[in-house]
Amino acid sequence: VDLLQKMVGPTRQALADAELEPDDIDRVVLVGGATRMPSVQRLIKELIGKEPYKDINPDEVVAIGAAIQAGILAGEVRKAVLVDVTPLSLGIETQGGIFAKIIERNTTIPTSCGQIFTTAADNQTEVDIHVLQGGARDGHV
Repeated sequence: VDLLQKMVGPTRQALADAELEPDDIDRVVLVGGATRMPSVQRLIKELIGKEPYKDINPDEVVAIGAAIQAGILAGEVRKAVLVDVTPLSLGIETQGGIFAKIIERNTTIPTSCGQIFTTAADNQTEVDIHVLQGGARDGHV
């Protein structure tokens, strides 16, 4: 699979996770040195329908975001809201190597939730719990 085509799925997933359509996007800010490549910029323009914003250095975007977050935490920036979320689903492995999802990806953290599981055998006195992140498309670990 072409490396550029590997960008299509995550870009569409980011839009879906944000419950946005390309028309809802005001500006596209690319992050990282590879985003300087014209082919990357063309692909994003095709997917979103807008030219990537070029008035910011793609190598500095993460540092700028960290500075904004520091300002929010210090109480100096009040207009921006950044929400911590779990980027991947979290769960445990159950009998047969099945991934039992407990926390959905993009859940705001901290969070609290639970599920009740039973042991695989009667009178079982201990269990090993394998905590997993991400899951699998078919439900198997």
